[in-house]
Parts: sequence; structure tokens; C-alpha cells
Amino acid sequence: MAVYVVHASLLLIMAGAIVDGIFGYKGYLTLVPGKPAVSQVELRDGRVHQLPFALRCDETGQENYTGQFAAMPKRWWSKLAVVENGREVEQKEIEVNDPLVYRGVRFYQSGYGLSSELRGPRMEALLPPSMDQHQSFHLTLDQAVQLNDGSRIKMVRFIPDAFAMDGDLFQRSKDLNNAAIKLEVAKDGKTSNVYLFRSEEGGMQDVVLVGPYDATGEPATEVPYRFVASLEMAPYTGLQVSHEPGEGLVWTGCILMAAGLMLAFWVLHQRYWAAVVTDERGCLRLWLGAAANKKREAFEQHFRELASEVEKEIGENGVAV
Repeated sequence: MAVYVVHASLLLIMAGAIVDGIFGYKGYLTLVPGKPAVSQVELRDGRVHQLPFALRCDETGQENYTGQFAAMPKRWWSKLAVVENGREVEQKEIEVNDPLVYRGVRFYQSGYGLSSELRGPRMEALLPPSMDQHQSFHLTLDQAVQLNDGSRIKMVRFIPDAFAMDGDLFQRSKDLNNAAIKLEVAKDGKTSNVYLFRSEEGGMQDVVLVGPYDATGEPATEVPYRFVASLEMAPYTGLQVSHEPGEGLVWTGCILMAAGLMLAFWVLHQRYWAAVVTDERGCLRLWLGAAANKKREAFEQHFRELASEVEKEIGENGVAV
């Protein structure tokens, strides 16, 4: 039966793959802690799939190794919540190889990084004439802050990935490749627009920008300050999403294949025959025969031992052999 079991397992595995190909999907989902729940997944082919529920990220983080490998990530984790019909129905903290599974949909932890969402901007202004005096303050979008000398500073735009064109900056993407801030500086009745560009300073959770510059990156001499902005960006968690309705068939096929291979390689198929015949002298004789599909040398020795035992038993009962 081993050959039939193995072939049946192959058919089940192929059937599971067909079901996954027709009804299953795989995609990617990016969540930012504190943002509303998301119910749409971007599939690998660019299409958008609507989930029957929504997923929210409450918290995410990264743990690094210690010592000389302190810059290498050791663990990514995310606290996820499933929202269905406006009600939170499940919570789980996931990490790599420990996904959240809900209604047949799996969410794997696969990425972590900084998003383009500002979490806590902090700014320091170095004041003239010696630039040894400084003033620290928090700056939020479209809200002005007044410096000690009467100047007013307002953040007009935050551009995660900026590029210059036609004397202004525009956004290329949401990545933090070339982050910039557009400031409006009002002093003595005169208003100037200047820019801060990303510096090499800062760690994983901070993006440091310095200025002032114009849109082309040249120093803005009309503003007698030096600004240093430390922008703490909100992290994001990257989730691999998969729905595989044929998984049960595939696993059943794998188990059957393992059982069939064990039968094929480790189980010895043996057959025995016994026939009573009359020889030319009218005496009864017992003929024994046997066959095996593998390990035939060992089986032959076993058969000879069995024949000897039968011959001995017949002889003890007074029957001619």
C-alpha cells in the first residue's frame, strides 16, 4: 500500500496548492502605533485586499544585542489588536516566528523602522552675535514660537524625502532619505522662509536636521540664527500577511507522504505458502515457499530457520517428512 499512500499524498499537496492559488493571498501591511486600525492589505501584485476586520498596532519596538554587536537587532516585537464591528476582539504581542492568527489570516513580524510621522519635535536655536547663547523649545506644525529676542519661528512643512525643484522643495517619498523642514522666521517685520536639512547626527529613533539653508542647500544669510532640530520619528512595524485556505490539505499530504515513505523503506512485505503434496511413493510431503520485497538475504536465512522449526515439529509428531 505504500506506493498508493505516497501518490495520494502528492495529489493532496497539489490540491492544497491549487486552493491557495485560487482563494489565498499574500501581502504586506505597515502600521504606526497610535494610528487608527487598518483593514486593507497591499498584495504582492499591487492590488489591495479588504480584510473582514481591522488591525491596530498599539506599540512596537526593537531590542539590540549587547557588547560589540550592540548595533545589531536581536528582536522585533509588536502589540497588535484585532477590531471587528467596532469592538476589540483579540490582542497579542507578536515577534518573528510567532504570528497573530485570526480567522485564517496570519500576521508575521517582518520589519521595523522609522516612519514619516513626527512624534516629538525638539528644536534648539543658537542666538547671535556669538552663537554661544541658545534657546530650546518644542515646535509643532503651523504653531509659532517666540524667541527671547522677539523673533517668531513657525514650522510650515515637514518633508520626509525632499528634492529641490523650481526654487522650492517637494516630497519624493515617505522614506527618511533626505528629510527637511521648512521654517518661517519673522523678525523686525520681515518674514523669511528657510530650510533645515538632515545631518549625519542622531540615532535610530532620532532624525537631526540643521540650518538655515535655502531650497538649494546654500546657507541662508538673511536669518542670523543656527537651528538644530531633533525629530523623534514614530516607528512603524512591517507585517507579512498571508491567507492559505489549502494549508490543511498540504499538511495532510505531508503527513501521508511521511507515512508512505516509512512503509516503503522500513516495512518488509513478506508472503508465505504451504502446500501438502503426495510424492511418487504415495507419501505426504509439505512444501514451503516464501517471498520478500527487500532484505532478501536476511529473509532467506529467516525462512530456512522457519523451515527447520516446521520440519522439527512434524518429525516430533511422528509424521513422515
